[in-house]
This record gives sequence, C-alpha cells and structure tokens, in this order.
Amino acid sequence: MKHKTHSGVKKRIKVKKSKGKIKLYYQKAARNHLLCNKSKSQKSIPQKVAVSSAMARALKKMI
Repeated sequence: MKHKTHSGVKKRIKVKKSKGKIKLYYQKAARNHLLCNKSKSQKSIPQKVAVSSAMARALKKMI
C-alpha cells in the first residue's frame, strides 16, 4: 500500500537545500501577534528552528 503524505506537515515545515544536505526548519509558537504582552525571553524565540535529525527522518516521509 502506498504511504500517504501529510498535508499539514507540508505547510508547517520549510525545506532548505545547501551543499548536498537537506535541512528542515519550523517556526515556534507565540511569535506572531500581541508581542507587547509577552516576556523578553518569549519575544526572543528564534524565527526558524532546525528539526532534530531523529525527527527529520520521520518528517521526510510525510512531506
């Protein structure tokens, strides 16, 4: 049976290819709006975070 892709993962994960390697990035929560009410540490959460290598294997199958 064919393995189906997950359309939610396609929308949330960005794929970046460089020098023959593929890296997956996702955006953390709480960075879009109402930033004046959030703490300094919450506001300084990085925009893009790399996915761990263990999780990347599972996500590549879903994309």
